[in-house]
Amino acid sequence: MEMSEPEKEVLNPKENFSFLTDAPLEILYTDDKLWGTGYDSNDAPTVNYINLSNLCKEKFGFPVKFTKISASQFSQPASLDSAFALHIQAGLSGDLIFPCREIDYENKHDFHWGPSYTNLYMDLTPYLERFCPEAILNFERYPQIKDNFIINGKVYAIYAGMPNISAIALMVKNDLLEKTGVDIHTVNNVDALYEFMDSLSHGSAPESQLNKIATFGFTLLKYAAYNSGYYFKDSESFVFDMNDEKCIPHLIEETEILDNFCNIFNRFFKDGYFSYGSNIYDLIGNGSQEMALLNWYPFVTKEFSKYSIDEKDNILKKILHCSIQ
Repeated sequence: MEMSEPEKEVLNPKENFSFLTDAPLEILYTDDKLWGTGYDSNDAPTVNYINLSNLCKEKFGFPVKFTKISASQFSQPASLDSAFALHIQAGLSGDLIFPCREIDYENKHDFHWGPSYTNLYMDLTPYLERFCPEAILNFERYPQIKDNFIINGKVYAIYAGMPNISAIALMVKNDLLEKTGVDIHTVNNVDALYEFMDSLSHGSAPESQLNKIATFGFTLLKYAAYNSGYYFKDSESFVFDMNDEKCIPHLIEETEILDNFCNIFNRFFKDGYFSYGSNIYDLIGNGSQEMALLNWYPFVTKEFSKYSIDEKDNILKKILHCSIQ
């Protein structure tokens, strides 16, 4: 069946859409390596920017220009003010800012939000329903973001990504699942994972490290912490109670996390079902490791993509994964 081209909306000339022109939409940013996930020189950012611009031109009718800015280009030291604010206040061009994910609180270079800066931005409220309805859906989905982006009833920013959250995910090679006849979606909790390993190894440690569950120690500790009602933030020594609005830090030893950690995973340690190492991604990517238990962040998908030559040789098609509750 042939699909017709989507109809383009015809704008009323009397409406004030002076910001919609054939000129490139200019996006300001401060670091090639911070687009929501890790970035390196092998990712060819310049090529990606050109491809994105061409796609925008094809889909939306206008190209995109990416402009990298730095506070060092101005007379003020980087520690004194935001590069975004200095750029705009200097009368230089720019339409959108894409702030980096991380903010160094000792350096204002990447500052972009708060009373000092919102007067530089446009109120997006009149345009969201028509031009960006998904922003409204994201506000309802993530109320914390809505509370942060709406100031005095005006919307100064929209959510343009996904939360830096993760789920602990079990990854198993398709070959092993076909051999055992196991549906990976039935291995969706720790008890089921142990039973799966026990059916393969019968209570004995697998002969090869590649037949074990590759994981990181901190992955297991985070799982125990979350299931105990705590979370980590910028430290592996301190945790915070999920229900504590004051965010009072606790030493991990003062909580029940370590006891729960032992209760959950001792049987795996006893039977030798886990393996550890810094090269887990390489082992999965080259097809050597049969199973892995990882916190699946957005960067994990990117990490595995570099092992995929094409759609026929795509590592993400050679493994199946499901979240562990």
